[in-house]
Amino acid sequence: MDNENEKVGKFLQAINDYAEEQRKKILDEVRECYSAEMERAEKEALSEAQQLVEREKAQNRNQIRHEISSKEMEAKRQLVSHRSNLVEGIFHDVSIRLLAFTATPGYEAFLKKVAAKLSDVLADVNAELYIRKEDEAFIPAIRAVFGDCEIKISKDVHLGGILGISRQRGIIADETLDSRLEAQRTWFAANSGLTMS
Repeated sequence: MDNENEKVGKFLQAINDYAEEQRKKILDEVRECYSAEMERAEKEALSEAQQLVEREKAQNRNQIRHEISSKEMEAKRQLVSHRSNLVEGIFHDVSIRLLAFTATPGYEAFLKKVAAKLSDVLADVNAELYIRKEDEAFIPAIRAVFGDCEIKISKDVHLGGILGISRQRGIIADETLDSRLEAQRTWFAANSGLTMS
């Protein structure tokens, strides 16, 4: 019976050894499978994280571009506004100087010169001359140079000078300080160097 017990013991030992070997194999397979799954999960998580980082970077770049674009537009708007205010200030100062000129003795000479020029353009026609209200005192001097004509007050002449019209020939000859100043705006815009780039 010892022999049989020994055989049974060896058989049980062999079964236990085999079972232990199978258990180790299964554990190794589980560990390999777990390791492979963990590696796959890590790679997937890393890939997702990289994609997330790239999306965030792209969103940040777009946001920065948008902010820069908005700030550039605001800076341009402010520059245009500043330029416009500067130009308006310059032309306001010039108009004040022109009005000051109309209070000098040289203004009457200017009006006579303009009347002579208009006389050449509007000669031999029924002409109408328009002046500002403040220049009524110069009507005799204008008539003395231009000749006989109708001289009217115009609300459109603010700075001075004379506007001549021949309705018969369809001619308008504008020799007002107002129109000369306006003509200088175009010249100033082209030649002042205050351009946007």
